[in-house]
Amino acid sequence: MSLGTEKTFYSYVSPALFLVLVWGFIIWFIGPSGEFMINDDWSFIKALQIVTCDGCVPATGWGDGGPSLLTHLIWGFAFTKIFGFSVTVLRVSVLVMAVLGSVALMVFLKRTGASSSLAFWGALTLIANPLFLSQSFTFMTDVTLVGIMIFSALFITEGIERQSRILVAVGLVVALAALLTRQIAIAIPVTLILFTFIHPKARQMGKFQIFMMTVLIAIIPWVGFEIALKKFGSTSLTDHEVIHRMISDPLALGVYGYLRLLSERLAFGIGYVSVLVSPVVALSLKELYSRKVFRTYFKVLTVFFILLQTGILTGMFHPSVVFFRNIIIDFGIGPLLLKDTYLMNIPRVWQIPPTLYYCLAYLAAMSAFAIAIMAYSSISNILFPARKCDIDTPITASTFSLALTMIYSGTILFTGYHDRYLIPVFVFIIIWIVSEKAKSLNLVFWKKSLIPAFIVMIIMGLFSVGGVHDLVRTKLALKQAQDYVVNDLAVPPCSLDGGFEFNGYNCYNKGYVQKPGLSWWWVDREDFLLTLGPLPGYTVEKIFPFQRVFPKDGAVYVLKNDNQTSPHGSGLTTDKSY
Repeated sequence: MSLGTEKTFYSYVSPALFLVLVWGFIIWFIGPSGEFMINDDWSFIKALQIVTCDGCVPATGWGDGGPSLLTHLIWGFAFTKIFGFSVTVLRVSVLVMAVLGSVALMVFLKRTGASSSLAFWGALTLIANPLFLSQSFTFMTDVTLVGIMIFSALFITEGIERQSRILVAVGLVVALAALLTRQIAIAIPVTLILFTFIHPKARQMGKFQIFMMTVLIAIIPWVGFEIALKKFGSTSLTDHEVIHRMISDPLALGVYGYLRLLSERLAFGIGYVSVLVSPVVALSLKELYSRKVFRTYFKVLTVFFILLQTGILTGMFHPSVVFFRNIIIDFGIGPLLLKDTYLMNIPRVWQIPPTLYYCLAYLAAMSAFAIAIMAYSSISNILFPARKCDIDTPITASTFSLALTMIYSGTILFTGYHDRYLIPVFVFIIIWIVSEKAKSLNLVFWKKSLIPAFIVMIIMGLFSVGGVHDLVRTKLALKQAQDYVVNDLAVPPCSLDGGFEFNGYNCYNKGYVQKPGLSWWWVDREDFLLTLGPLPGYTVEKIFPFQRVFPKDGAVYVLKNDNQTSPHGSGLTTDKSY
């Protein structure tokens, strides 16, 4: 091995090892073991059991339609064949994909010309993302999807850069694996086809050739799988409720109402993305501040922020505190799908004060404007290269990532999304920003100008790791309480309201009709109820305490229904769009 080759090899290995060490500490601190379920992963575990035990093609989700799921199930199945079937093993399978995906992201960033430290920082930003980290400790499809998407985009952009159709074909095969995890991965083949119109190196490979490769390798096999699902009586893309909502929402809401719905989705999406990629955006803060437009915006926004905070502290203003649905809740990570926390909206975790919430809003507004400036420069260089004196070919990874971000974001804007659906957006914005700044941005850890980036990274990382730790501890205590009621008290599972995941896994019935006063998640009788606190009309049977990082420690309460019917029927919601 020559000296140059050896240096190149270690430039990849060293940051990858540091990244694995970071993962090792996080996994040790949080702890992935436990036979509990989180969010929708109960339905994916049931689907895997149906495939492996019964040999049938299962429904791909618990509602109307769902993710393609096939690749996700195959990935989990491989781990169960080696280590045995358990929820912990399935959770570890996703953790392995999370580690591989973050390392692949680091390699991707290195391939764009980023230094080892900058590539490491980009990958660390993904790990510190509370949405990505939380889903890494579940058997949900989100991390599997984004990990495969990273590999696919890496092969495709490398193939275009090298003018290698073989690498592009490999990338399309991986894109098919992503499509067979979640249908939203259609953004990758669509981006590749459009990419041949906007990028010189992609055009050189031939528009027709790339189009035919994309259709034959990725799109036709995926469509065939969806048709097969329909033929075998399972759920396909055409059954998916979000597809139906794309048509029904505009008709039901009218033009004004539908535009308002899209505006709300867009505002939340921009806010979340801007905050959670801010550790990367903040690296360019010094360069951005040299621009007059950014300085003016910064000063005006800061004055407005100070006035708003003053008004909140003095009681003049009482602005609302609103989070988007699913993972980030109040000031913690969830979801906590129990009757008291979700249906009755009783706050059982520390709620973020408005002053701190609007600090996040300030960060979001600052970061969003910075991203807008950088996006304008990137798009201008792509569409109007003649404006530059030294005309360079646009960076393949940067242009592809920006285009993929726009197509993916536009798709979920119209189909609707939970906050976790934004994870691919974070990833490809990171790739776009880093690849654009790879040559001009030298990440030196002792530079004073990088202090804001480090502050944001530390705060976000602490929130993510602490929040996921608290969620896991809550779920472990919840599992103890569920086992106590079912095993020790000999209560049938469907006579216990043990939360969405418990009743979904044990009692799911497609034809279920919600009974008055009971939770909508397949509860037949409410002899016992599990909550995070006492409720009137119930007797506390037993308490299972657990420790939290964020104040204060909590406990799962086993409550016995005094009247065998819920005294809170009128306060329940039937909304299932958590």
